[in-house]
Amino acid sequence: MDPQGNVYTLWRDQRGGENPIYEDIYFSFRPRQVLWLGDLVRDDADRDGVRDVGEPGVPGVVASLYANGRCTGPALWTEITDTNGNYLFTNVLSGTHCIEFTGIPSGWDITSQDQGTDETLDSDADPASAQIRHLDLMADDYDQDKGLYRLEEFIPEGGTLLLLGSGLAGLVGCARLRGCKR
Repeated sequence: MDPQGNVYTLWRDQRGGENPIYEDIYFSFRPRQVLWLGDLVRDDADRDGVRDVGEPGVPGVVASLYANGRCTGPALWTEITDTNGNYLFTNVLSGTHCIEFTGIPSGWDITSQDQGTDETLDSDADPASAQIRHLDLMADDYDQDKGLYRLEEFIPEGGTLLLLGSGLAGLVGCARLRGCKR
């Protein structure tokens, strides 16, 4: 493979007999495709691992692209999510890649991976590693998203809050329930 990603196949045909030996060398190449890869880092407000209408993007998260499936070695490119949480790698050669997310804002964590039945709406990053590993890129892919959620008290709509320990006395002095760090 050359630096531009072209794959070459070489073979030779040896002929002999009464004539002197000579070789014909043939080659062919199959250029790799140049593709686009990206999607969105978003606020998974309901923590279900699925992108819902109205869930906003998270700006300022770093997405790094690696030329292998394990996010090892130097990154090929690094992008920072825009004000809408979008990131996009352009001119990516087809093959196996890995995306690693860093710079997750303080007070946020990664939502569950591969939830729901729609691959285009689920969060693809592994919560433990913040990586999307072993991406076999053969066509443009705009569906590699990552969901984040805020690390604060979370009460599902219609849910119940159970106070343990000091109960309501433990909340005295907190300006609001969400984010109370007592």
